[in-house]
Amino acid sequence: MMMTRWNPFREIVEMQRTMDRMVDEVNRVVGSNATEWSAVGKWLALDVYENDDNFIVEANVPGLTPDDIEITVHEHTLTISGEVTQAELPDDTRQILNERRFGTFRRSVTLPSMVEVDKADANYHDGVLTLTLPKSEAAKPRQIAVKSGTLLENGK
Repeated sequence: MMMTRWNPFREIVEMQRTMDRMVDEVNRVVGSNATEWSAVGKWLALDVYENDDNFIVEANVPGLTPDDIEITVHEHTLTISGEVTQAELPDDTRQILNERRFGTFRRSVTLPSMVEVDKADANYHDGVLTLTLPKSEAAKPRQIAVKSGTLLENGK
């Protein structure tokens, strides 16, 4: 029986090959359905913040107009959807690289509490959509006043 000395670098090279195959597979799946933003890695990135009164949501949606964006709120779920259309190339032009995303997109996020949809504000400026969603009164933090008094016997 012949013994082979363990070589950690051989395992690293094999792991690299495995990772390369996985990345190639993801690229193949995404590339076959390039118009769907719901494919792997093509979701709409969101930033969500909150303060005492509002949830603030920011999304990069360059190339759209406010009419291209649809925003809905149902119970605790905010959904942003729309479509980015690809410009037609002139007949005498051939494409060399195509990395911009085109097609429909839809992104939903569950908010921690209900919002006042009637008081919501959506602003689109320089390719950034900013939503200000006022929290419902029931969701806002409340302060409890501490009263001064005497303790009764047994804490009652």
